[in-house]
Amino acid sequence: MSRIILPTFIAVITIASATTAYAAQFKVAANVRTIQTGALFEVKLTIDTQGESINTFAGRLVLPSGIAIPVEVRDGGTIVNFWIDKPAVADGSVQFSGITPGGFTGAGTLFVLVTLAKKPGNGTITVANAKALRNDGAGSAASASVTSAHIAVSGFATTSPTGIPAVQDSESPEPFTPIVTRDPALMNGAYVLVFATQDKKSGVDHYEIAERRGLRHFFFGSLQWRRADSPYLLSDQFLASYVYVRAVDRAGNERLATLSPEHLPLYYNENFLFGILMLSALLAFAWRMRMRHDRRTT
Repeated sequence: MSRIILPTFIAVITIASATTAYAAQFKVAANVRTIQTGALFEVKLTIDTQGESINTFAGRLVLPSGIAIPVEVRDGGTIVNFWIDKPAVADGSVQFSGITPGGFTGAGTLFVLVTLAKKPGNGTITVANAKALRNDGAGSAASASVTSAHIAVSGFATTSPTGIPAVQDSESPEPFTPIVTRDPALMNGAYVLVFATQDKKSGVDHYEIAERRGLRHFFFGSLQWRRADSPYLLSDQFLASYVYVRAVDRAGNERLATLSPEHLPLYYNENFLFGILMLSALLAFAWRMRMRHDRRTT
């Protein structure tokens, strides 16, 4: 009898283990269940990797048409290090795709959506086309599930949207180091600049880049800034320019990162230039002292 029971028990355990395979769980949660028409409320999108290491998150946050309208995305404090498709409001939904190099394990926030209750009704806020890729070197797809949020909008419209205070943010984005690289499969093998940082409160709004070559770095004019995304095709493919990257958060705080030229000619070298300036100053001082001495002796 025991010979029959033991294999059967093992088989049951094996089947149970197979049915409890890890699945990344996208969870949508509203900070209120019943909302008055005209009020603002928050919708938070989080993920629980269920013990797996996940490095890619993608999908589309969808709101009930006409009942709720997306207003503003806040990604301060997100677990995503680099957005491929930065969450943005479009056509009544929010498309997103991001990666976390090295993977993320556990539960964390992807972003928060400030939403306007437009008119009375019941609806569901969910994630369509949810995808999660494992941090296994092959980018294999992990099983993904979605927990939706149900809301009820009722009451009379208010005169102006209320309910969500503005984010108070006086801190700059996190320090970061841009990297110059090139790949035959990217921009025809040209040198590009790769960069990313985070802002814990209001979130990064945009990046700006300026390049300046040679002696102009020391003496001439203001920098010519332009908005840019990573990866950025460098204008100076000789890598003889100083490169400045400025991260600006949604509150207007800035963080500046600077890269020195990789191929700087001798006469552009900072130490060489400093030496020339010091020598010139010493020679000028010696010449003035000699002129004073000559006037006294004549």
